[in-house]
This record gives sequence, C-alpha cells and structure tokens, in this order.
Amino acid sequence: MISTILDWAPPTAGESLMLITEKEVASFPVHALCPICQSEGKSIPAVEIGLPSWKTAVTLAQCSDCSHIYYQNPPSQDVIHQFYNNSYKPEKNDSGCNSSPCLGKINKKLSDLMVDLGMSNSNASFFDVGCGDGNVMAGLHESGFTNLQGCEIPPERCNIAQQRFPENVFLGGFDEIVMDKKFDVIYSNHVLEHIYNPTEMIAWKLRHLSDNGLIIVNVPNAVFEPSIEQTLYLSHLHSFTKQSLRRLARSMELE
Repeated sequence: MISTILDWAPPTAGESLMLITEKEVASFPVHALCPICQSEGKSIPAVEIGLPSWKTAVTLAQCSDCSHIYYQNPPSQDVIHQFYNNSYKPEKNDSGCNSSPCLGKINKKLSDLMVDLGMSNSNASFFDVGCGDGNVMAGLHESGFTNLQGCEIPPERCNIAQQRFPENVFLGGFDEIVMDKKFDVIYSNHVLEHIYNPTEMIAWKLRHLSDNGLIIVNVPNAVFEPSIEQTLYLSHLHSFTKQSLRRLARSMELE
C-alpha cells in the first residue's frame, strides 16, 4: 500500500524532491499563530497535501491579516537541514570541480546594487547567508570588495565556495555558526522562505549587523510565483508577499 507522497520541485531546483510519509507529517510542528504577524485564527486553509486515506495532511494557508502564505504544519527545521545536507543535485559541470568552469561563475548584480545603495567602500564587511557556490561573493570580489564571508548547508556547494574563499565560508546554517563579528551588509538570496521561523533568521542578522548596517533579503514574490510551487514545493515553507515581508521587517523594528 502506498503511504508516501513526493513534493514537486521545478526543473531548475538544485535539490531533489522531498519524500514524506503520513507518520512524518503527524510529527511536523504546527504554527498556532501566523509566523509573520503572530495573528491567531486569521489563517485560511487553502490546500491539503497528502493521500485521501491520511488522517493528517500538510495544510497550506494564507493569513488574512498580513497576506502571508505558509504551511501550517511544515517539516521542522531539523528535517529541512537534513534534506539539504543529503539532497543537493550538483550540476553536471560541478562534479570534481576544482577550477573552471564552476569556479568561474560569478554574479555581479549585488555589486551594482551595493554602489546604488552607497555601499561602495571596498572594506565594507559582507556576510552571505546561504552563499551557494560563492557566486555573489565572487562578483563582489571582482568589483574590489575584500571583506567577504558566508555559510552554506549542502557540502558540495560549500566546498566550492571554500575553494574560492578559504577559511571565510562556514559549513552549516546560520543557526549553527558561533561568532562575535558584526557586518556592514548581511545578505540572503532565496533562503528566508526555507526557514521554519523567519523571525529567528532576521534576529540572527540583527545580532551580527553593525551600526547603520544593511540587511538585503531576496525571496520569491508570491504574486508571481507559480501556484504549483506555492502548493507543492515543500522546501519553500513560506511564500512572501510584499505586505508580509514588510510586516516582518516592521515587527523586527527595521526601517
């Protein structure tokens, strides 16, 4: 008898599908309150994910107060960490990558943004939460920035980033890092939606942010995100709208 279901992931996703069972779903933690605005009783269930025979399914809901879309009983953060430790699918040219072509990939979009935001000081300290292969850090380095650090959970990606920036990239999630340094810019690209409790990640960034520092967060926009991803892409625990992301920032007393 079939007792498991697979979630759906877009073809471009760097990770495999997540396999869940009814027993595992029954053990998933439950958000009693909206994880963004902390409203109670304002979330409207939209979709239940599971087999018809299951007594407990994963429920996707939207908060009628802040418009945030989230799983009310998602996989725990431990499950998500384990998933990323084991499921990353390296690209064909990533295998055995000690030099090019993967070490040659850079992303300079953030370099341009830093200049636009008045952060063109090459000594500005920068931390990338979920730095992947280090492509953004490489783009900043090529533009003259030198004080760069980051962290990444999948060992394959972390290894590539560490080759590019020895001793400056931590293996693991933000909540596994012990350090007392503060940074002028703390960045994350498509990471916050994978965090069980987004306020914990923002709180960590605030603790490590220098005075007048800047937090830059990129997340998928729920307005434009395909419905199938919002519904069945279980590793995306949250789908942010502009309203819910702004509400999160205000709740953390960010400008």
